[in-house]
Amino acid sequence: MYLNDLMQGEKFAFYSIVKHLVSIDGEFSIEEKNMMEEFLQEMKLSKDQIPEISPKDALDMLSFSTFATRKKIYIELIGVTLCDESLHADEKALMDKIAGDFLIDEKLQEELFTVVKDVFLSMPELDKIRQGAVMYQRPVRRCEYCGVQVNEGQNFCISCGAPV
Repeated sequence: MYLNDLMQGEKFAFYSIVKHLVSIDGEFSIEEKNMMEEFLQEMKLSKDQIPEISPKDALDMLSFSTFATRKKIYIELIGVTLCDESLHADEKALMDKIAGDFLIDEKLQEELFTVVKDVFLSMPELDKIRQGAVMYQRPVRRCEYCGVQVNEGQNFCISCGAPV
């Protein structure tokens, strides 16, 4: 949902955290697998393009992202923890650590979990993820030099001036 907004390095770090999160409970559900494939498609990446980054290094990289970006990533991670309809104690512990690293206080963390749980789990798209069907999202154009989103009909990047 928010992954098109991430810069390339943020995408790599996000995916590394997701890989760690889905494996932390020792079970890799079909829902988690399908969601990871959905993430790759949304980010327009393949597994081969993503470098190996440790979870610690990924969190360190994301600490330089804006608070809005960290919050978007946290929301996506909540969806990962809930996609198989179970929140394992180790997943919860990791999410608490990530919230701390992302400077998301306990109140906001609880609010985000509640909203995602109430909205995300009632979405018909979740059934498509469970069944392996991938949802279409309109591609977002980005400047290949600085990564800023480029609007339809725009010939030059408004941030760095590069031709697009």
